[in-house]
Amino acid sequence: IPAMVLGLRYTPRPWTETRYTHLDGKRPPPKRRWGAHGSLGLGLRERGAAGGPRNPIYLATAAVTYANAKFNRFMLGAEFEFNRGVFLFGQHVGEFENRQEALRRSMRWMLFVGDELQYHNFSISMQVGFYLHPVYLGVFPLYNRFVVRYYLPPLRSSKGRFYLALQLKSHLIIAEYFSFSGGVRF
Repeated sequence: IPAMVLGLRYTPRPWTETRYTHLDGKRPPPKRRWGAHGSLGLGLRERGAAGGPRNPIYLATAAVTYANAKFNRFMLGAEFEFNRGVFLFGQHVGEFENRQEALRRSMRWMLFVGDELQYHNFSISMQVGFYLHPVYLGVFPLYNRFVVRYYLPPLRSSKGRFYLALQLKSHLIIAEYFSFSGGVRF
């Protein structure tokens, strides 16, 4: 298909060779190698047909990070989820004997490893984790979590960077839920 394109380009700060190469040939080390981050989030899971009930999933994450470069961090952490849909379903079908058992079996405890790549205020990370106990309704014991974070501008009085995140959790190739979270990285 023949086509013509007419465009205009403006570069306010053109790249120079010194901006992306270093005189000694080595990358500068990150400011801090070790760090931590924590977040709280909320996901919604729709069961059954489209328009079916949407139940919240509450989640919390804590992780230790190691920066191997200015833009790359490895993570090792723990996650907690409370799935309100499992809680309601188990009570409805009589699976749980009492409320305390329903609460306990609706919780998930997990460990994960991950890698985060950051570009300015945005980052993407992939996490792989496993459940620390058998999970009600028999989901696959391993899971993946894809996370896109936006780091808010740093506060002068804070040593941490606050962020907002959009996450997709899946088991093998089946998506479980999307979630929104907010957190802080130190």
